[in-house]
Amino acid sequence: LTALEAGRVSLPLPLVEAHVTSYVLNKFAADSEHNDSLSSGKNLYTIGWKNKDVKLSANNTISGKVAFVPFAKSADFMLIQLEDHLLFVDLKDESVKTKKVKSMDQTYPLYEVEIKDYKLQDSNVVTKGDANELSTVMNQIATLLSSAEIIGASSQILDMTVEYTKERKQFGQEIAKFQAIKHKAA
Repeated sequence: LTALEAGRVSLPLPLVEAHVTSYVLNKFAADSEHNDSLSSGKNLYTIGWKNKDVKLSANNTISGKVAFVPFAKSADFMLIQLEDHLLFVDLKDESVKTKKVKSMDQTYPLYEVEIKDYKLQDSNVVTKGDANELSTVMNQIATLLSSAEIIGASSQILDMTVEYTKERKQFGQEIAKFQAIKHKAA
């Protein structure tokens, strides 16, 4: 229901990513400070869905790029998969840079995140092992929530269109009464 309404109003926040992150935290790190921070709204979370080349070095730092990260500029933390682990990256850290990339949907801004020698702490790691299976479940949840947002947006567009056809007049009557308009609306 939340995703439907978010779609109706084109909510400019990473709702899908927040819900997926919440699922992961509740399943694997319920007592984590990140769980408290997310549920209280203190911090904004996103997910790096396209982690292609982030690598862990011998000195326990990570470096690389993550493509198409939604709302990275305004988010505080990004959840990424690194090998068979899920971990958080502090997007406000000086070793992390964001760069806006072009996208069709301006209400859903995408960024490339470059990480250079980001020092990993134990508190960054959400899961060790099973990240591949969990990644599949995360994608399924995200698909379901994104679909609900799209249905909400479509419903709002239809409502606005019907309202407009009742208000707009042509040849002295509402255009909603014209058969051609009725067929297109159906």
